[in-house]
Amino acid sequence: MNVRLGARPARTSSHASVPTHRPRLLSDGIVAATGTSYKLLAVDDEPMALRMIERVFSAERDVDLRLVTSPAEALEIAEHHDLDVVISDQRMPEMTGLAFLAQLRICRPRAHRILLTAYPELEVVLHAINSGLVYRFVLKPWDLDDMPEIAQVVLNLLGNAADAVEGKRVRTVRVRTWEASGTVHLEISDTGPGIDPAIRTRLFEPFVSTKEVGRGTGLGLSICKQIVEAHGGSISVESEPGNGARFTVALPAAA
Repeated sequence: MNVRLGARPARTSSHASVPTHRPRLLSDGIVAATGTSYKLLAVDDEPMALRMIERVFSAERDVDLRLVTSPAEALEIAEHHDLDVVISDQRMPEMTGLAFLAQLRICRPRAHRILLTAYPELEVVLHAINSGLVYRFVLKPWDLDDMPEIAQVVLNLLGNAADAVEGKRVRTVRVRTWEASGTVHLEISDTGPGIDPAIRTRLFEPFVSTKEVGRGTGLGLSICKQIVEAHGGSISVESEPGNGARFTVALPAAA
C-alpha cells in the first residue's frame, strides 16, 4: 500500500522530566540523515506494526511512504523505484530483516537501512552496525513516547555510535556492562573520529552536536542526561580527536 502523508500537528510528550520538543527516535533520525523530503519503504509482517510506522511519520512533510508485509514484495519495489530509506522488521516468516537488508543493499546501496525488532538481541545490534547493514537499529515500540526511558538512552547512544563509524574503514561499536559496589555500568564505545575537546565539555547541553549541520538536533544527549540523572545515575564521555569515543552510564543497581 502506498500512502502520501501531508503535514499534521506534531504530538507532544506527557513526560514532565523530558522536554516536549525532544526528537522522536525514528522520524527525526531519518529527517536528519536525508532531509525533509524522502521516499520511504517499510516492511513488516505485522499490519499493526505498519500502522504504527504510518503514525510515527504522520507529522512529516513530503514523505512518500510505501508499506508492505512481504520482504519479496519489498525487494520487487526496490528493484524498480528509488528509495531514500528502508525500514525492516527483524523477525519475519520469509526471511530475517538482516537477510532482507543484505539483499536490498545490492540494488539500493545508497538507501538508509533501519532494522526494527521487538527482541533486543545485542549480538544482532552489533553485527548490524559493524557490518554496515544498517544506519539505525530501533527497538519496538520505536516511538519515543512509548519506550522505557533507559531503553531510550541506550538506543540514542547506539545510534550516535553508528553515526560516528559511518563511512569509516574500521567500523566497530562495542558494548560492555558490569556491576561494582552497587552500581551498574553500561559502556558504549566506537571507532569514529572522536570529539573535539571544546565540544566535549558541552556535549550534554541542549543543541550542542558533533554532527554536521542538518544531521542532528543536538537534543539527544541532553535528554539522555536528564533521564539518567532522574534515575539517580550519571553519564560521562571520554574521547580524543581521531580516537573514537566512549560513553559510560552508571545507575544504582536494583535492590
